[in-house]
Amino acid sequence: MRSSIHFVLFFLLGLVASMALPRRQAQAQFAVVDFSGKAACHSILTSCRVDADCCAGLKCGVFDDDALCVPAG
Repeated sequence: MRSSIHFVLFFLLGLVASMALPRRQAQAQFAVVDFSGKAACHSILTSCRVDADCCAGLKCGVFDDDALCVPAG
């Protein structure tokens, strides 16, 4: 009797564990990148129009009539 209770408990525990763990998905050969319609940010010393064009930590500054992304601060 005791062994059958252990069997049922281990069976249910295994069933719950298999449902709780995420299934491993096969990795695709190429990653799919979704920009959602937003252009990538501009890196340092590239042209910009507004601060929002530049990556985090950069701002759009004007030097010799050229607007460039430069470090903020």
